[in-house]
Amino acid sequence: MAVQIFQWLLKMLSGKICRIGHLTMGKNHRKKLVPRGCFPVYVGLERRRYVLSVSSLSSIILQALLNAYEDEIQAMESITLPCSTLMFEAILALAKDEIPEAFLVL
Repeated sequence: MAVQIFQWLLKMLSGKICRIGHLTMGKNHRKKLVPRGCFPVYVGLERRRYVLSVSSLSSIILQALLNAYEDEIQAMESITLPCSTLMFEAILALAKDEIPEAFLVL
């Protein structure tokens, strides 16, 4: 299961990441640049946007979160997590403690 979600995620990202970054549509339909080697994640009902580095996917706790919402993620074009932003930020803090070098870009 964990392998499937990351293969899908990397496949999705490989088509979108380019040398200078890629554009995603924001809530106001304005184009927002995502840095090279990163991807956007939308969290909660308000779809708050976070930009994570691909190297952050090596975090075990972040993998666990993505696996918990695997069905929801695969059903959408963008990575949208239905958890609260408070929970996501707590998980990000733990992931940053686990692998600090993976979050230097952010």
